[in-house]
Amino acid sequence: MKKVLVIDDEKIIRRSLKRILSQSGYEVHEAEDGKAGLLQWQSLQPDMVMVDWIMPGMNGKQLLSEAGSLKDGTKIVVMSAYQKETEKIFWQDHGVMAFIAKPFPNIVDLQKVLKGILDE
Repeated sequence: MKKVLVIDDEKIIRRSLKRILSQSGYEVHEAEDGKAGLLQWQSLQPDMVMVDWIMPGMNGKQLLSEAGSLKDGTKIVVMSAYQKETEKIFWQDHGVMAFIAKPFPNIVDLQKVLKGILDE
C-alpha cells in the first residue's frame, strides 16, 4: 500500500485529504507543521508528500530545503492559496510535481489528480 504524508497546519485540510486518499486505498499520515512533517518524512519514507506552502514555524520552502535526499523518489505536491511566479522555479529545483490551489474547488477532481500522481 502506498503511503502519503500530508503536512498542513489546518486540521480540516489534513482530514479532508486523509479521507479522500484513504478512500482510494492509500495509507495516509498527517503532520501539523513542517518540523513534525520532516521527522515523519524521515521515518515513514512516504511515496508522496503533500506540503502546505505557508505554515507557522517551518514553512513549505524551509521544509523542502531541509529535506535534502529525502526528496529522492518521493512525489511532492505543494498546496497553497498563494502562488508566486518566482516560487515555480524553486519548486522545479526541488522536485515538486504539482501545485494545488486552496481552497480545493472540487474534491472529486482533486481525488483523481492525486491518484494520477501516485499511480504514475
